Amino acid sequence: MKVVVVIILLTLGLTACSDADVPAVVLEVEIGPELRDCTGGLIPNRKCMVMDGDLFHDSIEGFSYDEGYIWTLKVHRIEPWGEDGPPPEESVYAYYLLNVVSKEPVR
Repeated sequence: MKVVVVIILLTLGLTACSDADVPAVVLEVEIGPELRDCTGGLIPNRKCMVMDGDLFHDSIEGFSYDEGYIWTLKVHRIEPWGEDGPPPEESVYAYYLLNVVSKEPVR
């Protein structure tokens, strides 16, 4: 059921974006080969992925991280909260995996 909801949201976001709709963007990002200690964010004292050289405090729906690889992903980023912004415990964005462009082992 969760997959169906994600597919519907992605389809709606990619096909019809107006000012009244959820702002949506497709990004190509690089995920680093190891998790790093990160503080702040929604959950303190945990390990985070490194996205495009920066600590990434969120998750990517549909993506299963595997250490030891440099990943290139296409993701769909949405702002699900609208003009009011997120509640204090939530992230501004939600990320959904569109496809894995590459998965290269670190040598």
